[in-house]
Amino acid sequence: GRRCRGGVEVEAARRRGRPSGSVTDGGLLRPVGASGPALSLIEQLFQQGPGTHGGLATESERRVSFDVMREFIVWWVGIEAVGLAAFPLTYAFFGRLPDRGFAFCKVVGLLLLGYGLWAGSVAGLFPNSRGSVILMLFLIAGLSLAVVGRRRREMAGFLRSGWRYVALVEAMFLVVLAAAVYIRSFAPDIVWGEKPFELAFLNAVNRSEFLPPEDPWL
Repeated sequence: GRRCRGGVEVEAARRRGRPSGSVTDGGLLRPVGASGPALSLIEQLFQQGPGTHGGLATESERRVSFDVMREFIVWWVGIEAVGLAAFPLTYAFFGRLPDRGFAFCKVVGLLLLGYGLWAGSVAGLFPNSRGSVILMLFLIAGLSLAVVGRRRREMAGFLRSGWRYVALVEAMFLVVLAAAVYIRSFAPDIVWGEKPFELAFLNAVNRSEFLPPEDPWL
């Protein structure tokens, strides 16, 4: 069958919701016969017709772009929620640091959430599901509320005096996340390297009721 550069079948692209008149150029969307550089998924969001780059963003491509933006916002809000839930814990454990561990709160929150879900599911305490993730998040928030109850004034004083640092850290995180998503949107296809294997592992985790996950090859 006909293939475009990068080994991606046009038919496969059509099955993923892309218009039949576009192919991928190393993972980049590009109308057949276009002479200009391909558009990223982010650029397609604002490209409503024939553009200066020689690209044509169809309704299907714009729909994919809106999906990318929605997923970006969901991930950002979710990570912020995890970091907020874990901040009082980092405040207590990293009290000797100038920022009381605020820069680590997202990482610590994700570690507690991920390891707690893994350990609980391996032990058979709860299934590997979205409800269990929410349960773990509430458990982390509950522990944090206990810390807040004991150090409320101290934490309030830190936030009043260090709000500029807090705003700087959050702005840096948002900029880096947005830049990473923008760069990745130029080649979002799961078609080369180790990506198919990683997707197999992720699917095995998602489809397993309890952990450890099932063998994706069986």
